[in-house]
Amino acid sequence: MKTMDASALSISVMALLALSALSCKRAASTSMAPAPPSTPGPAEPGAPEPVIVGTVIDSFGHPIQGATLSIRDSAFRATTDAQGEFSLSFAPGSLRVTAEAPGCLPHSRDLQVTQAVRYPLGPTMLVRIPDLPRETVVVATEQGYRPLPVTELDRRGINFGSVYAAFPGRCAVFSLQRDVPILRGSVLFVVSPDEHFQLVRVEDLHVTTDSYPGSVGQCPGVPQGARVVATRKGTMPERTFFLSTTLQRGSYCFVRSPRVHPEAPESRQGYCFEWEVDPSRRFGASMTEPREEPGAPSEQLIDVDDHGA
Repeated sequence: MKTMDASALSISVMALLALSALSCKRAASTSMAPAPPSTPGPAEPGAPEPVIVGTVIDSFGHPIQGATLSIRDSAFRATTDAQGEFSLSFAPGSLRVTAEAPGCLPHSRDLQVTQAVRYPLGPTMLVRIPDLPRETVVVATEQGYRPLPVTELDRRGINFGSVYAAFPGRCAVFSLQRDVPILRGSVLFVVSPDEHFQLVRVEDLHVTTDSYPGSVGQCPGVPQGARVVATRKGTMPERTFFLSTTLQRGSYCFVRSPRVHPEAPESRQGYCFEWEVDPSRRFGASMTEPREEPGAPSEQLIDVDDHGA
């Protein structure tokens, strides 16, 4: 009986040892097994893209396809789709958003957007310009349009006096009808060197004017790419010069004539301008101290027929 108890005890001990070894083996294999991949949590939302969204319509509420949206003094631009919708990127700050379309008056809106957000601008309405005779110059601004017969402009001197008189002291955009003989093929810059001067560009039947404050400094380079011309009597404003050339960005032009310096009206001084261009086709310049140009004429008349050459 004692012998059977010893055998049973021996078998029990051996079974326990085997079970312990099996448990250790399973524990070791479990510890060596690779951990299951962790499931990634939801992605953190990124910063919103700063965009201005809206639609461009005409006065009848119809969408305008192909309208251009731009922000002044920036390279941001957008074009409307078939539904008249657009999405215009921007940098936060003070913005002037301009909508333009062929055959319509441009429309600008000032915005103050200080954060990078999706800004709903809503609908922008552009007023269509009616068809007019080809011999008509259309003066188009945000407030309306006014047809000007070509006879009101000096054919030889390109007198913009009627245009300035119609919209004095403010920015204006002029849309010219096709085949206007007086300005066909011409590229003109009108500069009024005063405490505030006005710049006008006529090219491809689209004229843009704007006013910029003057600042005095040193002319950083040798003037190039333009010739000096003078105004005819009766042109408004009085201090107006026509530069019959296209100035590239970063180039300089020299304007010299009596009565151009507000503080020394009788002196033969002039100004050197550095021209820059932005996407809205406005031309800016920094007004600086003059550089003498030996042999440069102080006055020279211009003939519109020379511009197409």
